[in-house]
Amino acid sequence: MAIDTLTEAGLRIEIDHDPDAGTPRDWTNGCDLIMWGRRWNFPNDAGLAIGDFAGWPQIEAHLLNEGIALYSQPVWAYEHSGLALSTGARTYPFDCPWDSAQCGVAYVTAENWQECQGTEWTGSDEDKAMAAQMIAGDVAVYSHYVNGDTFAYSIVDDEGNMLDSCGGYYGWDDVESAAREAAKAYVALGEGE
Repeated sequence: MAIDTLTEAGLRIEIDHDPDAGTPRDWTNGCDLIMWGRRWNFPNDAGLAIGDFAGWPQIEAHLLNEGIALYSQPVWAYEHSGLALSTGARTYPFDCPWDSAQCGVAYVTAENWQECQGTEWTGSDEDKAMAAQMIAGDVAVYSHYVNGDTFAYSIVDDEGNMLDSCGGYYGWDDVESAAREAAKAYVALGEGE
């Protein structure tokens, strides 16, 4: 049973949860993460013993000073009827003294940079802005994953025949956009034959 039904290009789109989407950490390469949470099985891509450090600022300094990271940002968690993750400046609701805290560090390695940008890291303001975007994108996708916001769509004709389907979407906006584009493309392909 679909959680939502849409219509695009005269076709019915059914959107449902995708329990088999898997962790995006298997394929995202914009950044690495080192995180900790009492009730969460967060990634520790650096393999650091978190308890050996006096807090997140010391871990972040270690990543940068040891050449593990080219650029880093704190990861903030807001836990209230789910878990939201954010990076960068600590703004609302991630500044809540009761329901939010720093839960990790996201960082771009030389390998991440090379895979995503295909250029040498210069440390310029432009490189840092791009690294911040890479981190924000990966953390947003991971936030959807930890909340179970993984979706699939099916495109169905008037007789109930499935014409197309795809899963592995993280976040409602992504699955809705992809499904609508797929329905338009299916109709355009059918009209061109």
